Amino acid sequence: MKKLPLKNNLRRVLPVLFLVLMTTAASFGPISVFADQEHSDVAGSGETVSTRPVGRYGMTPISGSDVNDGTYDIDVDVSSQFFRIDSCKLTIKDGKMTAAIQLDTFSYSLIYNGTGKEAAKADVSDYIEIIEDKEGYASFTIPVDALDKQISIASFSTRKNKWYDRTILFDATSLPASSLRVTLPDFDAIEDGLKAIGYDTDKLDAASDLAKAKRDTSEIAGSSSGDVSGASGSSSESASGTSGSSSEGASGTAGSSSESTSTDKEPSSDVSADTGESLSSVSASSAGSPPDAPAESGNAVSVDRKDGEYSIEVNMTGGSGRASVTSPTLLIIRNGKAYAKLYWSSTYYDYMIVDGVKYQNNTRDGGTSTFIIPITSMDAPVPVIADTTAMGDPVEISYQLTFYADTIGSRNLVPQIATRRVLIVALFIILAGAVLSFLTRKTRYR
Repeated sequence: MKKLPLKNNLRRVLPVLFLVLMTTAASFGPISVFADQEHSDVAGSGETVSTRPVGRYGMTPISGSDVNDGTYDIDVDVSSQFFRIDSCKLTIKDGKMTAAIQLDTFSYSLIYNGTGKEAAKADVSDYIEIIEDKEGYASFTIPVDALDKQISIASFSTRKNKWYDRTILFDATSLPASSLRVTLPDFDAIEDGLKAIGYDTDKLDAASDLAKAKRDTSEIAGSSSGDVSGASGSSSESASGTSGSSSEGASGTAGSSSESTSTDKEPSSDVSADTGESLSSVSASSAGSPPDAPAESGNAVSVDRKDGEYSIEVNMTGGSGRASVTSPTLLIIRNGKAYAKLYWSSTYYDYMIVDGVKYQNNTRDGGTSTFIIPITSMDAPVPVIADTTAMGDPVEISYQLTFYADTIGSRNLVPQIATRRVLIVALFIILAGAVLSFLTRKTRYR
């Protein structure tokens, strides 16, 4: 038998080997391409200029479902003076948001949605390329999960070949009022109130600083009224008397507010009007209770605390992630049982179901939805259903709420309550100052 030349055998074998190798490689799934050496360096803390505050006290995330579809100009707050944003257009469609950003510098070539350390380890395909648009700006587009929320991004320096961490915030207050489906707080008034009681608003930086500000605010609000009254009393008997009437006026104003303004560290044994009204069926034992008190529920967990109002941290999971609830939220203890007042970020929730019982929205003025529900367990997920009309037809969405027992604290830590306390105390200080100024001028002209 005549033998074929070796090269002929290789010609026949090589295609087969190639096919076997490709089939084997495919069985292991797609091959990921990770960031190469060129994009693996991250700027250290000593290589970055000190950052500036992003966000304002009292801000809570605003989801896309709370903004009408359309494209709007929006202001972007940035932590670094070297990452300068010239303009930004926010586009909302079906509750999803994207931001087209124009920079006034070509110092960066890539953007990553996350921290610099995450960017250095990420797949190259996850990088967002900065391009020169038709207007001559360096531009890029990123997804936005929420407004009024601190968002971490990383920018890659073309000159230093390193990732730099940035914090940005899309400011909902810069949108047209007609574009929002929620009513935003008056942040200028809040800031004025903070300054009036001596808090440096320029130090409101990261989320931890905001939490500290809440604690400081509650402590200052608890002591300021007494301090100012003392100062007024030491000026003159007449000033003390006038200041006293001002204090009564301020107290009256506070009493008419929907929030209780007690400055005691221990909560009041009475449930304030702030708790709202639960429209679920009321048991015979609670039939004589005030209409604004939470309905008694045998399923509410017992808590070893005095009856009254507190704050408690709550974490929510489930749903699409577009809506959120404020944390900490108001904790109401009644007859040793625990109830929570939930402050939603959306106006479109009309009822909640907890353990088979329906609870109606307590908000009547068109603001964001609020509910008083029983807390059926602590430190474990509580399954709830919330009905929303944000998408037109009512839709029931399942969530899980986890309340953390070791976070129970003063009711003044609840942002909605702390804000009003600050404004009331600031009003009192302004009134007292005006009275003292008037009396001083009057004495001078005698």
